[in-house]
Amino acid sequence: MKLRGLFGLFGMAAVILAAEGPRMEARVYYESPEQASAKLGDLFGELDICTVSRTEAGRDFLVIDTDAEQLAKIEAAGLSVEITWSDIREKFRKMTGVDPDSTDAGRNFGYFFTYSEMIDTLRRLAALHPQIVDTFKLGPTFQGRALWGVRISDNPTVDEPEPELFINGATHAREPLGTHACINFASLLCQNYGTDSLVTWLVRNREFYIIPVMNPDGYVYNSDSGGASSNWRKNRNGTTPRTGPGVDLNRNYGYKWGYDNNGSSPTPSNETYRGPARFSEPETQTIRSLLYAHKFRTCQDFHTYGRYNLYSWGYYNGMPADSMVLKEMGDTFRANNGYTTGPCYRVLYATNGGSTDY
Repeated sequence: MKLRGLFGLFGMAAVILAAEGPRMEARVYYESPEQASAKLGDLFGELDICTVSRTEAGRDFLVIDTDAEQLAKIEAAGLSVEITWSDIREKFRKMTGVDPDSTDAGRNFGYFFTYSEMIDTLRRLAALHPQIVDTFKLGPTFQGRALWGVRISDNPTVDEPEPELFINGATHAREPLGTHACINFASLLCQNYGTDSLVTWLVRNREFYIIPVMNPDGYVYNSDSGGASSNWRKNRNGTTPRTGPGVDLNRNYGYKWGYDNNGSSPTPSNETYRGPARFSEPETQTIRSLLYAHKFRTCQDFHTYGRYNLYSWGYYNGMPADSMVLKEMGDTFRANNGYTTGPCYRVLYATNGGSTDY
């Protein structure tokens, strides 16, 4: 399997086939965030936004995963749209060289780890580096799967009084580059322990908890069961094939859950559906318990599509009390990766019930 180390934050565009027609990737042009929000109203909170960008001529636009019905609503609200992929399955084929609808493809997720391959890789790391790696699994999910992870430290089976860090990926099921980022980082620690002075110091003085797939049910639907053409984002709680509801796990955390309908949706069929209550989903309940048990010093949540280093707040246009620390950390990231950096609400869009704010 080829590994791809490039990753960003927020919303990978892959593929979907819905009952009413193919999923599309499109641009929505706007004059300002305030103008877009005012024209779209609650519809803004229903958009499956992959990223925001700007043309060379300075025209701002959203990149969204959508369908014909939603595009018609956006146009009716007075915003200009441009379809970039009329059937987003074709983008998946171009990106990976894999035809997701081929009966010969089998469990082929292109360059990306399937759920089973992710588990095998974590086990292999533990077998090769037992002195610093221990596997664990949490859960179960709605469909009975585990959230697999690794704990990396110089005494991986002992809870020492050292600062603990939490790193995770694939909260949104169609974002396998986040999974790659987690596994590549775990591999970097393992391969360089004892030879690289910084890595060795980190492993000896920190405890890393890494969960590469936060949404196993949705991930398996995409990666392991011929569902690569589904572009499934949410979990699979209460879902039937090709339909909703499912819950957007990154709108289901407790802090400011349901703050408004701009940063999440109350409608089960929408991609940003926040669920019936805060922490209603087994996946977010599991992570809440993990966070309570360990009081992590830092948490890093990998998403994919846009090039962003994002921090709080997401629910409103303000800054938290420790904003200077967050800014310093974000600027350190930016110095190395060149990504746009800042609070989610200001540099991307509004989100409430998200992991970062929680």
